[in-house]
Amino acid sequence: MSVNRPRELDYLVLNSLPKGVHIRPVRTDEVDVLYQLAIRHFGNEIASFDVVKRIIGHHPESAFAIGRYGRSRTFKPLGYVALLLLNRAGVSRLRNGQLNAADPDLSLLCRPDEEPAGIYVWGVVAPGKAIVGLLKMMEVLKKEPYCHADIYARPASKSGLQLMQALQFERIFAGASPGEKPLYRYRRLINRNGARCVV
Repeated sequence: MSVNRPRELDYLVLNSLPKGVHIRPVRTDEVDVLYQLAIRHFGNEIASFDVVKRIIGHHPESAFAIGRYGRSRTFKPLGYVALLLLNRAGVSRLRNGQLNAADPDLSLLCRPDEEPAGIYVWGVVAPGKAIVGLLKMMEVLKKEPYCHADIYARPASKSGLQLMQALQFERIFAGASPGEKPLYRYRRLINRNGARCVV
């Protein structure tokens, strides 16, 4: 985190972190490996493999692999960040508890040539040094066409909730049903004070 502004997601910077960790949009031949990684971390409480492929096919930047390059320049995936890049209708459904994240309607997601109205953190696996990939993901999200889109997430654990709260995520929806996790939003700085996107 930035020393001067340690509690803002948009101010996270890459300082004194392990080198050699990279992110890139997930490639077709990596989807199965990363899906199996998701099952190991979350069990069967995730979207189906077919749904994941459909979302990535709809917008290739819906999932980024976190990994390292070996000596032969072969990329070895260590984790991932998966996103639902929502249009205005998708954000409205999400905020009202009407978005089916397990099988989202493609009409609620933006196309690659559109600017997202909101970004829902669909899933993250970043064990060990792969956590650096989250900071690199934020570097992507600070730029066009993503810098105007508020970020939405549901905490997967108590420590995850504490981290979200430390980074200025605020609860905006308690959940549509008793067992549903509450929805939190990080309002981007550009939407609060008219800052510019990173070029």
